[in-house]
Amino acid sequence: MSQNSERKNIVVRLDAGNIFGFGHLSRCISLVESFASDHDIHFIIKTDDKLKVQNFIKSHYSKRVDSLTFIGTFLEKEKELELINQTVKSLNGFLIVDHYTADYEYQLCLRKNEIKWLQFDSHGDQKLCADLVLHGSPGATREIYAPLVDLERTKLLLGTQYAIVSKNFIEIRKKVRPRDELKKILVCFGGGNEKGATLKCLSLIDNNLFSSLVFLIIVSDRNPDLQAIQKISSVKQNIHIIVNSTEVHKLMADSDLAIIAPGTLSYEAASVGLPMSLITIADNQNINAKGWVHIGAAINLGNIEDINFEVLNSTLYHLIKHTENLKKMSINSMNSVDGLAPNRVRNEILSII
Repeated sequence: MSQNSERKNIVVRLDAGNIFGFGHLSRCISLVESFASDHDIHFIIKTDDKLKVQNFIKSHYSKRVDSLTFIGTFLEKEKELELINQTVKSLNGFLIVDHYTADYEYQLCLRKNEIKWLQFDSHGDQKLCADLVLHGSPGATREIYAPLVDLERTKLLLGTQYAIVSKNFIEIRKKVRPRDELKKILVCFGGGNEKGATLKCLSLIDNNLFSSLVFLIIVSDRNPDLQAIQKISSVKQNIHIIVNSTEVHKLMADSDLAIIAPGTLSYEAASVGLPMSLITIADNQNINAKGWVHIGAAINLGNIEDINFEVLNSTLYHLIKHTENLKKMSINSMNSVDGLAPNRVRNEILSII
């Protein structure tokens, strides 16, 4: 680890892997890449698959990683905090926290050790005491967060101007157009635990009614329903399965509608102007779903447990018949996420370190 006093250090603690997915890692890579060459970057990653995380970093991160530390999924919170505090203090660094187990007790320990840090939040329902709190959701408002923080010490970075997506999406957004016709639908629920959402959607879609549509199904090779999903596609020529895609940005840019969960994928879809039909698979996604609907970028189909044949197919039929609504959603999506969030967040961090 660098001890050069002329260089500054950024320490990133996040979760990534088969059970966590790679959304946290993707956005943290996009953020730290925005820092100038006089910063050293150190990752502390909780994972269940070190090799897959290493390969992801190698293929997505263009700069040098100064240190990469893995911690097990069952490491005690006290041991983890001891490692983080020791690492950040020895480097005189700034900490970025991007995982769901950083509760208030966890944060108080960081504060007690005089750590300066940015905390990604996705719930809007717990007390927070970081120096910077970031939630890029269109549903993240000051009214929700003001009661949760000490506003004398915490700065809130809320809303889609702080929605971080990878550079691949920002580069390709220059080539996209507002969608005004429904021909190609992308279906994806990420690489983590998707609660059977992909298989359920495929099973419910009325292929007789929508035989002229093309469905692009993006799944992980770890999806427990992969064989069943492939079996459905084998008898339906308009359904194409793509396993472990490395070009989600291109597939989104080439699609007319996304059936996705309102997590990281929704920010990526918005950045390329892709209208969304949202299905929530985790409680923390509800704030996003409401926000995307509020700004007119999406239709909320509800929780995965509540999705049925009528809800899904009537939505698709409506968008085929009312293409003006599809176009409005596309324009609203594109306008919401401009790709400049990493620079905005970098400047906020630099102002306090």
